[in-house]
Amino acid sequence: MGRVTPNILAQAGFALVYSLICLVSFRVHLWKKISGLFKAKKSTQASINKKAVIVITGCDTGFGRLLSEALAKQQTNANEKSNLSNLIVSLCLTAKAVNELKKLGIYAIQCDVTSDDDVERTKCYIETLLAEEKAILHTLVNNAGIGKRRKE
Repeated sequence: MGRVTPNILAQAGFALVYSLICLVSFRVHLWKKISGLFKAKKSTQASINKKAVIVITGCDTGFGRLLSEALAKQQTNANEKSNLSNLIVSLCLTAKAVNELKKLGIYAIQCDVTSDDDVERTKCYIETLLAEEKAILHTLVNNAGIGKRRKE
């Protein structure tokens, strides 16, 4: 096993910091791209009585998938008690994940968040959903991302 020198540690530290900066920059760019599609409205009494739309990106696996499923289950219980409900919109990279989430009553859309065309198509879909359901965009969970494993 080789010796770890301060130079190697400095390079590894620089690579880690650089990776984190790139990840944060991508997430900020994506947040601006998606959230900028919707104009923020002041909260009024009318908006309190509207359905809330929750958009979650990265719902193929992991946190996004678990959050979508948990909200769908919670929504099923809430529908029995109230006529107001949240609408869950899950953005997935694969068609398989879309089909699985639709079976749970979730508005699932296939969307590659790195594609401007997919983001524009999704924006139009969500705007139509907001208008048809007389709903407001309440929450955006920006969870999309792909991690790469190191080669060892």
